[in-house]
Amino acid sequence: MDTTYPTLVRRYLSTLIDGLLLLLLIVLIAKLLGNRQGLTGLRVALFVFLVLGYEPLLTAYACTLGQYLMGIRVRRATDSTRHLTLLAAYVRYLVKVPLGILSFVTIGFTRQRRALHDFAAGSLMVFASPTAAASSEVGAPAA
Repeated sequence: MDTTYPTLVRRYLSTLIDGLLLLLLIVLIAKLLGNRQGLTGLRVALFVFLVLGYEPLLTAYACTLGQYLMGIRVRRATDSTRHLTLLAAYVRYLVKVPLGILSFVTIGFTRQRRALHDFAAGSLMVFASPTAAASSEVGAPAA
């Protein structure tokens, strides 16, 4: 059986959803904590945790909201049934963020549709279920 891998559009939508969620959470934290004296450290800590922790932690142990909604998951390239290690998830994230969309250049040229950050971390994107893989609509969430 030939395995199919998520398209660039599905992966991009997943990243866009996660980016919008992070933006929403950052705005909510800023609104809730406001400019109250003594809370600057807490605001900074929450912001740093969200920006540096959200994607790597969820990628290593579960999936992000964007990955969930798009029906895709990040797994080890050597064993697509296993999650990434936390270190590999951070490598993936720290390559992906500075390169941005450029990191996705290789997707169209590899059979497994791996991005530069996937090569750096030894990861690949797979569908969460056969239902998600069978979805013929490019950006349609899995049932």
